[in-house]
Amino acid sequence: MDEQKETEITPRLFKYVLPDTSSEIEKEANPIDGEKVAEAIRVGKTVEIINAVIEGPVTLRSAIVEGEVSIQRTKIRGRVDCSYANFKRVLSLQDTAFEAGATFRGATVERDIFFDKATFGREATFLDLTVTGIFYSQSTTFKEGAKFNRATLKKGVFFNRSVFDRKVDFEGVRIGGTAEFTDAQFEEEVNFSDAQFEGDTSFNPTMFRGKANFLRVRIGGTADFTGAVFGQEADFNSAHIEEDAFFNPATFRGKADFVGVRIGGTAAFNGAEFGREADFSGAQIEEIAYFNATVFKGKAEFVGVVIGGSAKYTEAQFTSKAVYDDSQFKRDTMLDGTMFGNDVTFQNTSFRTVFFTGPGTQLKTRFNGKIDLRGCVYNRIEPVSFWEELMDRLDPYDRQPFSQLEETFRRAGEEDLAKKVYYKRRRRESTHRILMRNPFSWVMDRFLWLLTGYGVRLWRLFATIACIIVVGTLIFHREGAVEIKTETQPLSIAQRRVKADASTPLTGWEAFWVSLNLFLPVEIPSGVEWKPSSQSLWGVRFTTFGTLLKLAGWILVPVALAGLSGMLRR
Repeated sequence: MDEQKETEITPRLFKYVLPDTSSEIEKEANPIDGEKVAEAIRVGKTVEIINAVIEGPVTLRSAIVEGEVSIQRTKIRGRVDCSYANFKRVLSLQDTAFEAGATFRGATVERDIFFDKATFGREATFLDLTVTGIFYSQSTTFKEGAKFNRATLKKGVFFNRSVFDRKVDFEGVRIGGTAEFTDAQFEEEVNFSDAQFEGDTSFNPTMFRGKANFLRVRIGGTADFTGAVFGQEADFNSAHIEEDAFFNPATFRGKADFVGVRIGGTAAFNGAEFGREADFSGAQIEEIAYFNATVFKGKAEFVGVVIGGSAKYTEAQFTSKAVYDDSQFKRDTMLDGTMFGNDVTFQNTSFRTVFFTGPGTQLKTRFNGKIDLRGCVYNRIEPVSFWEELMDRLDPYDRQPFSQLEETFRRAGEEDLAKKVYYKRRRRESTHRILMRNPFSWVMDRFLWLLTGYGVRLWRLFATIACIIVVGTLIFHREGAVEIKTETQPLSIAQRRVKADASTPLTGWEAFWVSLNLFLPVEIPSGVEWKPSSQSLWGVRFTTFGTLLKLAGWILVPVALAGLSGMLRR
């Protein structure tokens, strides 16, 4: 064994290397004193230790380390204390077991630092650490938690496949380059609040079994959480991602808090699953927002959201209530195939074009609950036929959604659709009128509905007027129904005409003009010489028929004029 061991201790070198074939018993039989290792490092020697066991603490507090330090595949039994130390060269501690933990508080590493495959049996403290190079810690295990608060890692970090068994704290950390946590596992809470990542950041995929806190985090590049799993609450409140953010897919089993998040590029949540409440209130997404096939099992809140690009919710599923109040969708919104299983509210929300069935697809938006559209504005909806389902599910009732839809159709030249919307609105309002509370208003509403369709179905009124005039024509076509107006003609001529026409009924055409003249509120020349007689038909005098005809004209003609002028639709 001793023949294979490489040991060299000189004024410039401290070397202790055991072959890879050494057993644990052999390593334990040849331990190194931690104080000797620390002394060699302090005096600036190049230190190379491989496959060894270091007994006792290694204390380097405030040391200035000039030499390169490489400790690999080694167990360190005592606690390593490098607080406020300054390492001038590369620090390599790969595949090393820190059984009593390690402290690098306030330390400075002017080159790269390597912890790949290392194991920290107790807490690892990196508070206020400064690394000028790259911090490598891939496949590292932190069994009792780790603290990186306020650390400055200027060229990036790599924690790929690392495991954090206890709470880990990255609060206020500053990472100057790329940050990778691919396949990392956080078994308990992790805190990245107020952290700053200058470059791209990857958690693709990463397991967060405890609470994940990204409160006020700032990411200067792209944030990639593709495939990440958040077992408890995920807090991205007030986070700022300057480029794209990818969560497609990601799984949120606890509450997802994206309140006030700012994403400078595209936000992709395609296929993501939110098991509980998802809150995006106040979020700002500068470019396209993708929520295709996203599942929201809890309440989804998008209050005050601003999306600068298109918003795509194709085949998304909302099991609970969805709230989009006071939001702005500055470009097209795709809701084709989206399923709203509960109530949804769009109060004071603005859209450009809303697609309820996408171009070239048969996927249709499904609403299973109530829709609140009070104050909601938009330029266009597609397809236009979807308006009826929207208005049928409108609750609570408000006039504004109908007025908005009517105006939208009118601007698009769809006058017939605008009239249908107006008619539906009036019919909806009529259900709120109570006879005992306001009987006159109720009667007028019934009258306008039956005869004019609230001014948009005037054919009903004209059909009624035509029927009345036809009935009048038939009545005054009967024998003895009319008599000459003697006061409008000389007496001798009137007497001769009365005698001549007393037993002869008017022709159909003459009876029509009499009926029309009586109906109209103004007198016309045709039929003016005749008036209803005092004789009776079915026990009713013809003068009574004339009076009823006159009253009908005084009522219906002004209504017809109001309908033609559009006054009934104001």
